[in-house]
Amino acid sequence: MGPVTETVGVVALREVSASMLPAFCGVAATVVDLIGEEPTPGTVRSALRHVVGLFDPSAFRGGSVLGLWGELLTIAVSSDVEGMVEAWHVATDDRFDFAAPTSRIEVKTTDGGARIHEFSLAQLCPVEGARTRVVSVVTTATEAGTSVASLVEEVQERLHGRVDLAAKVWQMVADTLGEDWMGATTSLRWDREEAVRSMRLFDADDIPRVREELSPAIEAVRLRVDCEAVPAKAEEIRPVGR
Repeated sequence: MGPVTETVGVVALREVSASMLPAFCGVAATVVDLIGEEPTPGTVRSALRHVVGLFDPSAFRGGSVLGLWGELLTIAVSSDVEGMVEAWHVATDDRFDFAAPTSRIEVKTTDGGARIHEFSLAQLCPVEGARTRVVSVVTTATEAGTSVASLVEEVQERLHGRVDLAAKVWQMVADTLGEDWMGATTSLRWDREEAVRSMRLFDADDIPRVREELSPAIEAVRLRVDCEAVPAKAEEIRPVGR
């Protein structure tokens, strides 16, 4: 009996535009890798469910494109890309962008020129059993810059075949940017070189914050902090204790 070809499903982009194609092709390539050359029973169905989930607006977290861009850049330049993706927005402690058993990392990105960032007070207070660090990034919006889609591609190239993590990256992009996430991945761009040059790593405890005891009636405090004078740490960006 000769080879048999069967169509088991079709995924189509109904409204094609140049801005959507990079993201759609990236997702399609990830799904093909998920399925593999010899899929086991249920693999195709599971992969297609993953695609449907990417386009489900109910998962939208309301994040900013710039914030996502800074997180992806931090992953891309880190010394442990796989570990950073594994630690990215896990349920362990979602106050922070990255959470591993003994470390938390929060990324703050601004295109305002000055190294001024906004924090919740909870992000700067000690976490029992974990070290908290802050990555500070300053960049500039420019049409000649790097897009979210380009950073996703860069990160995926360093995942060494970890298809599960490649799928997580696209899922995080979709969850953060919402229903129109495909267009947003290429429409906005920032200066990558400037961002890398500007990148600083701080201990959260070195960042000025409100330290007096607050009334129990105060549920949350937001701080806007000029971090230019905060001492930077000369160490690699990577999760600890994953």
